Amino acid sequence: MPVRSPVPDVVIPSEDVTTFFFKHAQARSSQYSALGEEPPLAISASSGDSLNFTAIKQMAGAVARSLLARGITFDANAPCDGLSNVVAVYSPADIRFTAIHFGVLMAGGIYTAIDPNMDTADVLRRLEETNAMIVFVAPALLPQLLDLIASSGLDIPASNVILTHGDQTSSPSIDSLDNTPFEPPSCLDVDLASRVAMIMYTSGTSGRPRGVMLTHRNIVAMYTLVGGYSARSQVIDKHPSVGSGIEQGRMLSALPLWHIYGHCVLCYQPLYTGDCAVLMPAFEIAGYLNAIEKYRITRLNTTPSILHTLFTKTVRCENSKVAIKTDLSKQYDVGSVKALGCGGAQLPPNRLQQCYDYFNHAPVVVGYGLTESCSVLAGGSWLRPAPGAIGIIYPNSIAKVVDQEGIETDDYGELCVSGPHVMKGYVGSQATGPISADGFLHTGDCARIAADGNVFLKGRMSDVIHTSHGLIYASDVENKLMQHPAVEDTAVVAYETGEGGAHLVAFVVLASAVDSAEQLGGVEGWIGQHVSGAEISCRETAAIPKSQAGKVLRHLLRAKLD
Repeated sequence: MPVRSPVPDVVIPSEDVTTFFFKHAQARSSQYSALGEEPPLAISASSGDSLNFTAIKQMAGAVARSLLARGITFDANAPCDGLSNVVAVYSPADIRFTAIHFGVLMAGGIYTAIDPNMDTADVLRRLEETNAMIVFVAPALLPQLLDLIASSGLDIPASNVILTHGDQTSSPSIDSLDNTPFEPPSCLDVDLASRVAMIMYTSGTSGRPRGVMLTHRNIVAMYTLVGGYSARSQVIDKHPSVGSGIEQGRMLSALPLWHIYGHCVLCYQPLYTGDCAVLMPAFEIAGYLNAIEKYRITRLNTTPSILHTLFTKTVRCENSKVAIKTDLSKQYDVGSVKALGCGGAQLPPNRLQQCYDYFNHAPVVVGYGLTESCSVLAGGSWLRPAPGAIGIIYPNSIAKVVDQEGIETDDYGELCVSGPHVMKGYVGSQATGPISADGFLHTGDCARIAADGNVFLKGRMSDVIHTSHGLIYASDVENKLMQHPAVEDTAVVAYETGEGGAHLVAFVVLASAVDSAEQLGGVEGWIGQHVSGAEISCRETAAIPKSQAGKVLRHLLRAKLD
């Protein structure tokens, strides 16, 4: 039988995304204004530029007005399938993404963000798939975008290309838009469960990234169910706002804003919780540690790959300070960190223990979810998870596990979930993709769900290895390998040997380059004694290929087996 969340259901407001988040932020902004200076909700770690809610709202209004003038139409009664009124952002991570996002929604448009690191062919495909009619672009990427539009014949006039900042006479810029007060059209009669608010793309670890259509109700439901607790910093030291006496936490994010996790951290968490997001355009270890110390960060929103870099490239010093191994002369104070949120990929058990040791036993909230479920669907912030569990299924959610024949099972199988946070569907398809007729999203993840709502994850179904002795889970082998002192990082793939046999190949990053061949042989012999049912060989590699969200790109490793 499907398992319901052990946490009681909650009422989801019938509000559009802008109304929902602005309502929370406005109440806090008014409180600050009455007591003193309004604090920032977003700070650029590199430039020090900041935006408070008043500035975000004003800039969003200017964006909305400019979009309506450029052809975005708002019709509350018109169907919205994710292929009209789309506005794209093509830029490195920037604190202005928040204002652009809400400005697009205020105008009745649909928001999407494009990874600036993609090659031009993929950028073109993304613009074509979403049918984007207006693009916000970073000044450095403007020439590339204009050349792409001209050579491809995209129907995006030059006037519909807007700079994210700066002042160039050849192109309009956010900084030059009319920022007089703006009242968005009424959304009272909109079908919020079907009206798409944004298109976010999957990370593409198991294939080409797919555009996920998320509705206003999906987003509001997600934050109603989980945002008020898991997004809020836990027992942390707060920063008194200037002149107000009201405490404010500070979160550090080096997450990509074109993925759902990073988008939520910058665009939603500060408005909902009142904490300030300090944003890095990309992860870089010295800048990351410097930002923690400079801004007295109280909460890290991170991924397993960021934690891996911290734990392997730095050393702990005295008095909550750390140093990068290649430059021990410079120490960084990380003692302000009182909580961590980790998502994007599985966090191995040894990494969790390293978190506790590194950050003085600060609590770690591990979240599990997909772009298709509008970020997290289970985590450790409502009830204390059982040992080994990824977390508890969140409120208003139902889950089940099915075997290869689609029959429900109490054992490991494919995790399926249903709830108001599940996507409308994929862009470019009339079908709902992995959503079955009974409304369950088939996640593609291998898991077991206990009767009390605890979810035990084994990775992707495609990473389950079938052998003549039964099933072997790549994650189990990896977690065991990570216990070996010579292993710094690892990922396991397999190929069939015929007659139900399988050969496992563990790509291993060694902790030391000294006597690497001897170390590798020792690791191979050791893991062979701990895993039965398949041959295992080890190959040394300089690094494990991972997505920006920290997921292992196994297809790149499998390609090395050919």
